[in-house]
Amino acid sequence: PEKWRALWATVEGDSIVRVGNSQPMTTQRRIPDVDFAKNVVIGVFGGPSGNVERYEVIGASGLGEKAFVRFRPVVTPGAAAVMMRSPYLLVLVPRTRKEIEVQVQTGLRAGRPEFRTVASIPKTLSEAVQKEQGQAADPRK
Repeated sequence: PEKWRALWATVEGDSIVRVGNSQPMTTQRRIPDVDFAKNVVIGVFGGPSGNVERYEVIGASGLGEKAFVRFRPVVTPGAAAVMMRSPYLLVLVPRTRKEIEVQVQTGLRAGRPEFRTVASIPKTLSEAVQKEQGQAADPRK
């Protein structure tokens, strides 16, 4: 939880906004509650960009031997792409006994999206944790 608070403070910042002579107003959103015994947070950080406005999740799947989280950048069109941003995406996913591949959409080929793996996360649910939570060992999860 301490690392989560530190990460949240970094991405949300302790933003103080002043308009004219008004009192400071915080723009920081409240930190979400996360049960880390059952979930993990996957972060995607793009760094400074003049044309990527944000990232959005376009799919998640646990079918097969691996789990996938897929996302794509949302690009600001042409002349509007002048303000520098540092887009990020935080995704809450259940712990799993599968490797999780984080993939970014890189384009389209013949009308079908193409993806590139940007991170591979080892299984996040060990058999010991599974037993502690009273779950039956199921190799498909």
